[in-house]
Amino acid sequence: MKTAMYITAATILTGCAAMPSNSGLDSYVGQNVSALNSRLGSPGKQTPSGSATVYTWTKVETVDGIVNGDEFQATQSAQGSSRFNSSQCTVTAAADASGMVKSIQTDGSCTRTIDLLRR
Repeated sequence: MKTAMYITAATILTGCAAMPSNSGLDSYVGQNVSALNSRLGSPGKQTPSGSATVYTWTKVETVDGIVNGDEFQATQSAQGSSRFNSSQCTVTAAADASGMVKSIQTDGSCTRTIDLLRR
């Protein structure tokens, strides 16, 4: 019985570890970086890296909620008895000299940003 539990747990953990955090964003690889710009706006940072350029977008994910019966969308903690924290998402894409995306990755809590990029 214990062996079966360990095998099941190892299988689940292996499956989770194999899932990339930017699942579904690989469709941008091979596209021009302008495809990302059209979704995310201008990158906050462009860093030359050999013959490539690394583009970085940092997004603050908003939080929806209700405080004292009023709906709101916040990018910071709300004042009052209920507090809602926002989270930060960083999208990094490396593109070659012609602007073609070679790799893309995310860091942080990027649920909404990934949803935006998948549309």
